[in-house]
Amino acid sequence: MPSLVTRRVFYGWWLVALTSCILAMIFLPIFQGLGAFFVALEREFGWKRAALAGAFSLSRAEDTVIGPLAGYFTDRYGTRRLVFIGFLILGIGFICFALVQTIFHFYAAFIVLTLGAGFAGFLPLMGAINKWFIRKRATAMGLAQSGVALGGILVPLLASAIDADWRLTCFVLAGVVWVMAFPVSKAIRNSPEEYGQLPDGDLHESEADTVLLTEPDLSASEAVRSTAFWVISFTHALAAVVFLTLMIHAIPMIEGKGYTVVQASFIVTTFTVVGGIFQFVGGVIGDRVSKKFGIFCFVSLQALGVLGMALADGYGALVAAAVIFGVGFGGRVPLLIAIRGDYFGREKFATIFGLSTIPMGIIQIFGPIGAGFMYDRLGSYTMAFLILFGVNMLAAMMILLVRPPREIARTL
Repeated sequence: MPSLVTRRVFYGWWLVALTSCILAMIFLPIFQGLGAFFVALEREFGWKRAALAGAFSLSRAEDTVIGPLAGYFTDRYGTRRLVFIGFLILGIGFICFALVQTIFHFYAAFIVLTLGAGFAGFLPLMGAINKWFIRKRATAMGLAQSGVALGGILVPLLASAIDADWRLTCFVLAGVVWVMAFPVSKAIRNSPEEYGQLPDGDLHESEADTVLLTEPDLSASEAVRSTAFWVISFTHALAAVVFLTLMIHAIPMIEGKGYTVVQASFIVTTFTVVGGIFQFVGGVIGDRVSKKFGIFCFVSLQALGVLGMALADGYGALVAAAVIFGVGFGGRVPLLIAIRGDYFGREKFATIFGLSTIPMGIIQIFGPIGAGFMYDRLGSYTMAFLILFGVNMLAAMMILLVRPPREIARTL
């Protein structure tokens, strides 16, 4: 009788699961729950929405420095070290947040939190996953990023804790992050080659060689000189500024329509959970169809969701718009990351992605603070959200212009 061989689960999938949990830990308090913090801070200190949103805009400016550094350090020293350092910084940031007394203290605390999130979160983790997968790259990235939905489920719980005692909540978050720093980072492996494995869990070098030979391997300078780098960067920036602005202002906007903070947080939960599901769905689709076309479709759906939230006159309409928005932003996220791996390769992926955060960070400065400014002047978010709809549609049209760098080189 033929012997039965039990094949162990490819470590890359364990890394995907771990990444999912890390992103949930980071996104829940710093992004998804930020609107609840804004409400608490406004209630205690009387600060205006534009001033509060200015902290997030400042963090986007900070990303223009953190992104390139995190990308370079990831390619040079590995994801494991960066995640450990990032977790330590995150804990310090939450302690600083808990001690806030002035708007400038708030800005400083948020800068520290952003630094920690930059080193522990998205970019270094996607850099590792990009090395562990090629054929299943978009699926793996989509599944990893769907962990953000795990955080979304807990938004109402976090909002309730913040509403009860936001300072104590920050102290608890600091303790959780510090306790998790060592075991989480220890479990991370930087690349399959370091452990005698091959991308995608291939068992034979011939399988991997066929794929690796078709992979581009651009240096950072080659990537930056390509049109594809800039088209992808600006498409991502415009789509992301819409998402980030909505994430920050969704709870105050919905509260302004006459609903409670908890009801508003359920809308955030809706689009984050739906988004989490469609991050996986979008990744699967991206490994089977043109990533460019997939990005166009999902970014367009994100735009329709924003328009729906701007014009909604009932809670049911808000829920429907949140579902559409979740489908759109969820599906486009893994594709915008994976297309960089397809176009630029594995070796300098994190550095190239980090450099793209410069134009992304600059653009994202203006969304949150602009929406807050318009609310302070007009007393409504409607006009701000209509502008976001237009920005979103521009992003959808831009991605149709992108072409792989190697393809362009062959036609010159």
